[in-house]
Amino acid sequence: MRLLARRSVRQIPRTVVSLGSVDISYMHEPERAIIRAISIGGDTDTIAAMVGNQIGALHGTAWIPQRWISGLENGERGRDYLVGLARQLSAIDFSQKPFVEDFTPVVDKADSAAGAAESSAKSS
Repeated sequence: MRLLARRSVRQIPRTVVSLGSVDISYMHEPERAIIRAISIGGDTDTIAAMVGNQIGALHGTAWIPQRWISGLENGERGRDYLVGLARQLSAIDFSQKPFVEDFTPVVDKADSAAGAAESSAKSS
């Protein structure tokens, strides 16, 4: 377990450097930026997700190739569900009272009981 943690920590600088180099080199070429982020090696899913977020903020979604969209699974919680969710999120008016104050986390009773038992064991 510790070996895995050490590798993860050592991976962080490489991820940040990779992210920066992709952003700077391909910021005006969204598709190429995502492809480069995936092909760079290392923690590719994290790098591609971060590059995708930044490219999306810069360019929106119109640039996304239809072949990428049509290749996505579209079951009950597939492509159409996620597109609808994204539209709802983008419609949130953050200039109003922060919704975080109204947020009540939903906790699974089994998780809650397990957490309480773990806390009790640590304090004994």
